[in-house]
Amino acid sequence: MYSAIFIDIDDFRNFNNDYGHFVGDEDLINVSKAIINGVRKNDRVYRYGWEEIVIILKGCNKEEAFIVAEKIRNNVSSIDNSILHKMSISLGVSAYPVDGGNVEEIIQACDEALLYAKNKGKNKTVVFNKNLN
Repeated sequence: MYSAIFIDIDDFRNFNNDYGHFVGDEDLINVSKAIINGVRKNDRVYRYGWEEIVIILKGCNKEEAFIVAEKIRNNVSSIDNSILHKMSISLGVSAYPVDGGNVEEIIQACDEALLYAKNKGKNKTVVFNKNLN
C-alpha cells in the first residue's frame, strides 16, 4: 500500500512573468522547504514538472496522506512572502491499489484530484474518488 500527493503551485506562471525567474526560483526553494518540513522521514519527494511535485508515501492510506497534504498546504500558506503575494498550492491525493493498479494510474488519479482543486478555487487538498467530475 502507498499513497501519492501531486502538488502544483497556484498561479506560479503569472508570478514568474510578473516578478521574473530569479524571484520564482526563490519561491520554488521556499515551497520545497515547506514540503520537506511536512513529509514523513520515509516519504519521497520528486519534482515532476516545472512547478509540479509528486510525493510517494509508502505504507500510507489516503486518510493519512490527506493529513500530510494538509500539513504541507498549511506550511506553504504560512510562507512570509507578503511583499510580493500570498503563496498557495493545490494538492491531489490518491492511493494504491484503491485508485489504480500501477504508478501511472495513481499519478493520473492524483492529477484529476489536483485539477478539481484548481477548478474549485485553488489552495485546496482534494482526495481522488471516481465521482469528482
